[in-house]
Amino acid sequence: GVGVIDWSIYALGGSSGRIFHNSVERYSARSDTWEFVSPMNMQRIGLAVTTNNRLLFALGGYDGKKRLNDVESYNPDLNTWTKEVPMLTNRSGA
Repeated sequence: GVGVIDWSIYALGGSSGRIFHNSVERYSARSDTWEFVSPMNMQRIGLAVTTNNRLLFALGGYDGKKRLNDVESYNPDLNTWTKEVPMLTNRSGA
């Protein structure tokens, strides 16, 4: 999944073949550089990503075994992820 906060683009999760990632990379349009930031709490592909009030939200996805209903938010000022209230339905590819 991909999301934007201010001048930064965030790339979340994904896979390399059969290896699923929880890693998060941030691209700075100002400095034209990529860097790793704090990883998500769980590995996932096919997640939905959105922003609200300078927080980046990762919703659902697939962890290689099952579809997820997990939601977590990233605070770029603190470089931390927080578990949020899960969705009612497990979903991926949303």
